[in-house]
Amino acid sequence: MRPLRSYLQDIEFVEISFHYQLETPRILPLFPELLLRSTLHQTGLEVLDPEPFERLFTPPLPDDPTALRRYQRPAPPFAFCPQSANPTMTATDRGIISCHLFGAGIELLDPLVKTMAEIHPFLLANRQRQGQLITVSATDAAGNVITIWQKGMGKCIEPPRITAAWRFDSLPASTTEWCLEFFTPARLLTQKKPLFRPAFHHILPFILRRVTALCYFCNHIEITGATELLELSAEIKEEAGEWRWHDWRSHPGGGILSELGGVCGQLRLKGELPDDLIDLLRLGSLMNIGKGAAYGAGAYRLTPLPPA
Repeated sequence: MRPLRSYLQDIEFVEISFHYQLETPRILPLFPELLLRSTLHQTGLEVLDPEPFERLFTPPLPDDPTALRRYQRPAPPFAFCPQSANPTMTATDRGIISCHLFGAGIELLDPLVKTMAEIHPFLLANRQRQGQLITVSATDAAGNVITIWQKGMGKCIEPPRITAAWRFDSLPASTTEWCLEFFTPARLLTQKKPLFRPAFHHILPFILRRVTALCYFCNHIEITGATELLELSAEIKEEAGEWRWHDWRSHPGGGILSELGGVCGQLRLKGELPDDLIDLLRLGSLMNIGKGAAYGAGAYRLTPLPPA
């Protein structure tokens, strides 16, 4: 297998934040990104031409039958990035939604901004519209934040691109314990049934599929031999995970409103993880996994733990 680290220099993304000014101060909802899918689709249909709408929200199937069999339907070229910190219970008149745009998807930034300018992510309980998009910022590889769009501008300033090699410029010092924490609900379906207490060997295939598919469709990179990492998962020791089910939105089906949700929680991995596995898990943390990953579901972080 070619080392996964050798691909990182070619995996590009931009880190974007949408800044909204609210009409009145309020306590912001937790993870508003999870509720944006239908609103973005409907708004995109209204404000975008068919070609950018399709590329942004419903990418077409690949012509290559091998790619179709291996990666199935392409996902949107973005992933919303929910804030993992505990929200403050203080009213504010500013709200921020952040996302990553990957590879070829970066050229769709203007259509995404145009769509985001027409939505209201921080709706009041009575669904009343509140607030407007005032600026869009981008974060460069050094962590500097620059404004790339302001209300009244037609197009964005070219955002700084970040490579995965720069973001993950070094592996952490040797450690023998890791925490894999999912802080937004991960809806992981196996045989059309959700997993309620996933083990690491359940989670890893979802991360592998998400990373390899986005790299193929957005960065035109085919990561070869990565399935070998699945064999390693059986050798990784883990502590029993602490999982809880969390419903995040109503989903109309058959005329009945039901809750659509996934698992939040964490598990601990024991032993020194192979470098390729660490890189795979880090890449996945940029992209989220499972159903609704593009819209912030299945967001996780990988943290090395200090020795006991």
